Amino acid sequence: MSTGLVLGKFLPPHKGHEFLINYAKERSDKLYIIIDCVSDNVIPAKIRASWMKKICPMASVLTLQKILPQYPHEADDFWEQWQEELQKILPEKIDFVFASETYGFKLAEILGAKFEMVDLERKTVEISASKIRKNPFKYWDFISDTARPFFVKKVCIFGPESTGKSTLTEKLAEHFNTAYVEEFARQVIEARGGNINYDDMTTIAKGHNDAVSKGLLQADKLLFVDTDAITSKIWSLKLFGKYPKILDDIIEKADYDLYLLLDTDVPWVDDIVRYFPENRKEFFETCEAELKKYNKNYKIIRGDFDKRFEKAVETVEENFYAW
Repeated sequence: MSTGLVLGKFLPPHKGHEFLINYAKERSDKLYIIIDCVSDNVIPAKIRASWMKKICPMASVLTLQKILPQYPHEADDFWEQWQEELQKILPEKIDFVFASETYGFKLAEILGAKFEMVDLERKTVEISASKIRKNPFKYWDFISDTARPFFVKKVCIFGPESTGKSTLTEKLAEHFNTAYVEEFARQVIEARGGNINYDDMTTIAKGHNDAVSKGLLQADKLLFVDTDAITSKIWSLKLFGKYPKILDDIIEKADYDLYLLLDTDVPWVDDIVRYFPENRKEFFETCEAELKKYNKNYKIIRGDFDKRFEKAVETVEENFYAW
């Protein structure tokens, strides 16, 4: 029974890593993947470990428990530190070390293993994690499927009633060939025949949040979302004078990259889920105040529906495609 080792930061995992791991698992009866616990934790080690478990479920995925120097010139006892920490977490002797970099020679030596060089010049898969971190969209196809949702940019279509949010959300998703999330409140309100109670606000916020999580799995670079938990908070205060405190937690954790705030300069269209045609401007001002309060990145979208779409596309491209 041979044992193999692949060590990496996996910041993020990409097709080059997958090529290396596939090579390693074909040549090992048992494979260990070790996650480097780096100090510049762009992506938490826990998340990276979960990705690697999905990418290679047959491997034993371990995480270093100590931040170690990354280059020999950083510490006189560089290799001694690495040897000590690796031996702490490895449950058995390693026979083969697999890597695409020359450090593998010394790593194998300190572990009493044989080094297997894999695609040193990166000709088979020409990519690096640093390139991906710098510009995820440009190198999207190289990112491992399981890691892509982490890099999806979420765009919330936000604002008062009857300003074209739902239509714009769908049109943007179609234009950018990606997924979108419908307003969950509409489903609840329609199911109740236009009525809503205070407890529904929690149902709406949780349901919408779950729908966004599922949408990320289907998205291609961008996910367009019709409203968010801030909207639920505004509506709850307006209808009931209070809001469920769980909304604070959802709002805090929601990491939308851009809000498109729609102004009220389009005609009112009546609908079962719409309540206050006379207060749209006031509602707009409340929406903007909340976005400022939470320090959100937002852009006001005005004009007729065609101009709104054009401006929205332009804004998205400026924010996420200006490389």
